[in-house]
Amino acid sequence: MCRRENRHGSVIPAPPSVPVRALTAELLNRRTMAGAEVDEVIAAAVAAKSIGDEHQRRAAWKRIEQSAASFADLCVVGNRAAGCAIASAIGVKMG
Repeated sequence: MCRRENRHGSVIPAPPSVPVRALTAELLNRRTMAGAEVDEVIAAAVAAKSIGDEHQRRAAWKRIEQSAASFADLCVVGNRAAGCAIASAIGVKMG
């Protein structure tokens, strides 16, 4: 089973469908594979999945930051001091 570490350093298993699907595709193409080739396919599949997961995480975080900034902008319209306090509390820098 493929394993990877989460953000806390704990080892968690990778979803089994990721390496299984990659191996299936490669075996259909090559017909035979040595042990080292199997390991390479698994490593590449898990790495690609990890990169995709990281891209999704960063995109989600960017949406959260944009939402926080727009919320802070709404607060500024009525009361600049209150808006700056809210923005500061959520980590949005305002000019």
